[in-house]
Amino acid sequence: MAEIFYPACKKRFEGNNLELFTTHAAAMAAGAGAVACLSGEIGSVGGPFGGIAGSAPGSVLGKIVGWLGADQFRRYPFCGRIFKT
Repeated sequence: MAEIFYPACKKRFEGNNLELFTTHAAAMAAGAGAVACLSGEIGSVGGPFGGIAGSAPGSVLGKIVGWLGADQFRRYPFCGRIFKT
C-alpha cells in the first residue's frame, strides 16, 4: 500500500483507499461521457454511422484522460490542500 507523507502538516495517510477509487471512477465516467458525446457529434457529419464510429474511440480516450486527470487534484485529508501524487 502507498503511504503518503505531507511535510507541511507532518502527518501520513494511506494513499490507496475507497475514496480514491470512487474519485477515479467518477472522473473516468464523466470524461468518457463528455468526450464520447463530443466525438459522436463530430463523427455524425460523416453520416449516421459516423456518430457511432466516433463515439467509441472518444469514450476510450475520455476514460484515460479522466483516470489520469483525477490524480492531478487530490486533497490532503487533514488540511484540505490540493496536491499531486
